[in-house]
Amino acid sequence: MKKLILSLSILFITSVSAFAQNGVYTLTPDQEAKCTELTRTMVNELRLNEIGYIKLKALNRERLALTTAVKEKAFADQSVLDQKLQEIETDFDNKLVAILNANQLQAYANYKRKAEVSYIAASEEK
Repeated sequence: MKKLILSLSILFITSVSAFAQNGVYTLTPDQEAKCTELTRTMVNELRLNEIGYIKLKALNRERLALTTAVKEKAFADQSVLDQKLQEIETDFDNKLVAILNANQLQAYANYKRKAEVSYIAASEEK
């Protein structure tokens, strides 16, 4: 009986993850490649398992699709665009933090710090 319940639970979680991964967010092949590369990098940094990879890829796909949609809209004010992009990042962070354990949270904080330093360095080179 316990094995049956456990098997059904695993099947349910897997099917929900697969459904979430194939959600309404569609990306171009280039965006999908970027999403996969970003997800693999983050999985290595955060030491996620397969279920974590699936959830993270769905979150990254959502973030890339929403970011692209926002950037395609014409905003008269740059601050409105920046605010929308910040909302997307905050939503992504909140959803990601919900699936991480304490060690992974620390690894994510370190990852974000490194990413910000890389972004600042790239901005200064231009």
